[in-house]
Amino acid sequence: MTKPLNYDCWSSIIDKMDANKRFEISRQCPSLKKLEESLPLYIDYLKFEAGFGPHIMTINRTTYTIGTVRVYPKGKRIPLCHQEENEEGGVAFDFGQFGFADPQEQPRQAPRRAEMSWKALVYEEKRFHGIRRFVDYLRHRRPSEPRMDFDLVYSKDWGDADLFDDIEESRNKLQAYYNVRDKSRVIYKPMSQLKIESPNEKMIVKRSTKRLKDCEGKLFKRLFGNRDSINRYSREFQIKKVTILKDAYEHKDYSDVVRGWMQHERPIGSYCSVNLRDRRIAFETILKLEDYGVRVDERCIHLSMNEDSKVQVIFWPLETEPVWVLKWEVIAV
Repeated sequence: MTKPLNYDCWSSIIDKMDANKRFEISRQCPSLKKLEESLPLYIDYLKFEAGFGPHIMTINRTTYTIGTVRVYPKGKRIPLCHQEENEEGGVAFDFGQFGFADPQEQPRQAPRRAEMSWKALVYEEKRFHGIRRFVDYLRHRRPSEPRMDFDLVYSKDWGDADLFDDIEESRNKLQAYYNVRDKSRVIYKPMSQLKIESPNEKMIVKRSTKRLKDCEGKLFKRLFGNRDSINRYSREFQIKKVTILKDAYEHKDYSDVVRGWMQHERPIGSYCSVNLRDRRIAFETILKLEDYGVRVDERCIHLSMNEDSKVQVIFWPLETEPVWVLKWEVIAV
């Protein structure tokens, strides 16, 4: 009979394991959880991504994607836009009972009554029927081009499929308004989903009926809770106060993050960057850093670090996605 490993042996083995393997062992073997969390955690690559889609966290070569997906009853047709969002990992918010983004900010907050925008409903109905009339015109079912008193970006290179996608998207928006008007709940079930993908490993997908924010908090607590720090293999940097990671997607500004990052000596070329949905967050960061540096222009500021280097904080719009990139980098004086 094989003799089980003792405490010291487990300590030596876990200490040399990849961070993601350690997370999995800690989850599957609760008896090793305290031991695993007490050992220094070394990560070679750590990245957070937040946008209009799901939140994505990459640790070394493993990706954790968490978002809200729409689960339709078996046999029901899933709208293309919902199917695409589900395949991408969901969206970064919860849904209310009528299909709109849930306005609740706190899990235990009393539910708010969904507000009906009649102006938006009338506009969306006008747009829906207008696109259909435009399709009829392109198919020569109408003698003249219909009046465009709604938003429609159309290219000659578009085919029928592109316009039909636009019609379907408009129809889904209308359905949400009709649900509120008629007090009819959506047929799908919103669920928080966690997808874990690793090279040469089977993809893991877990779903929960709990709110997305609660599931995110649970994930961060499981991965980083009760740890004093996260270290890089090269030992060039160390993230302390790991609790800050729980709010990694929700900073109102990054001035404190930048200043905290500057407290450690870093070689020229070191940098961090985040993608932001709201330009105001980046602008507010630059504004709050004015007391500590020299403003170069509206989107850039320089912060003194030492005699040979300084930190440049800059932001700009990303061309491929509707987000803003905020970057701080050590540059030569």
